Amino acid sequence: GLAIPPAWEEVEIAADPDSDVLATGRDAAGRKQFLYHPDFRARQEKAKFERIVGFAERLEKMRRVTGQHLRRQAGDRKLALACMVRLLDLAYFRPGNSHYEKENHSYGLTTMRSRHLTIEDDELIFAYRGKGGREQERHVVDARLARVVAELDAIPGYRIFKYYDQDGDKVTVESQDLNAYIKEVMGEQYSAKDFRTWAGTLLAAVALDELGLPEDDSQAQARIRQAVDRVAQRLGNTPAVARSSYIDPRVIMSYLDGRTAGYFVEQIENELERPEELSLEEMGVLALLKAAL
Repeated sequence: GLAIPPAWEEVEIAADPDSDVLATGRDAAGRKQFLYHPDFRARQEKAKFERIVGFAERLEKMRRVTGQHLRRQAGDRKLALACMVRLLDLAYFRPGNSHYEKENHSYGLTTMRSRHLTIEDDELIFAYRGKGGREQERHVVDARLARVVAELDAIPGYRIFKYYDQDGDKVTVESQDLNAYIKEVMGEQYSAKDFRTWAGTLLAAVALDELGLPEDDSQAQARIRQAVDRVAQRLGNTPAVARSSYIDPRVIMSYLDGRTAGYFVEQIENELERPEELSLEEMGVLALLKAAL
C-alpha cells in the first residue's frame, strides 16, 4: 500500500502503479500535495546533480554579467535582478513565491518585505520565516549590494524587490521573473533552485575537507554526519533533506574514497591561469565533481 499521510483529504490515487505521480491530496492546511514514484524522484535528483557541474562552470560568467548589471541606474530591471542573483549566490535564499506567502506566511527572496530587512552600514540582515515555518536569519556584507537593496526598498510597496519598467510603471519581482533572468544569464536549464544545490554541495565538500580524512569507517560516518549538519544549518533544512536534496553524492563518495576538495585545490594552486570570479574552493569542488563523473 501507499504511504499516504492520514491527514490528507480529497485523495486521488493513480490507476497505474508505475506513473510518476502515485497520488495527490490536500494536507491539513488545504495545500495540494503529491506522492511521487520513488524511481521518478531518483531520476529527478540524478538529473539535478548532473546539471550542477554545468551550473558551476557558468558561475564565472554569471558573476561577470551581474557585476556589469549592478552598475546600471537605480530602479532598472537588470539592476534589481542582478542584485537578487548575487544574494542567492552569497546567502542561499529560497526564491519564494506568492502562494507560500499567502497560504503559509512563509517567505523567500522574491516575497521578502521591508520589515524583514535591516541595513547596518555595509551589512544586510534578513530575518524572516522560511519554508516549514522555520525562522531564518541571513547576513550579507557587501557595500554595493547594501546600497542597491536600500534603493530598491525605497521604491513604494511592501516588498523589497521591485523596479520601474520602460513606461515608468512599478513592477514587483516574482519568482518567474527571477528565473527568467537566471536563464538569460546562465542558460535555459538553470533556475534559482540550482544555487542551493550548488551551495549544499560546496559547503559539504569544504566541511569534509576541514574535518580531514577519517581513520576508519565509523569516524568517516561521524564526520559525514557533522558535515551534513553544517549544511543543514546554513541552508535552513533538516539534515535528511540536506543530504538527499542538496549535497551531490559524489562529494561523499569521493570522501569515502580518500579524496577531499583540498587535494584538487593543491593541483589548481600551481596553475597560472585562474578565473578571477571563482574561489579556489569552488574550483576544487568543481574538479572533484568532474573527476567523479
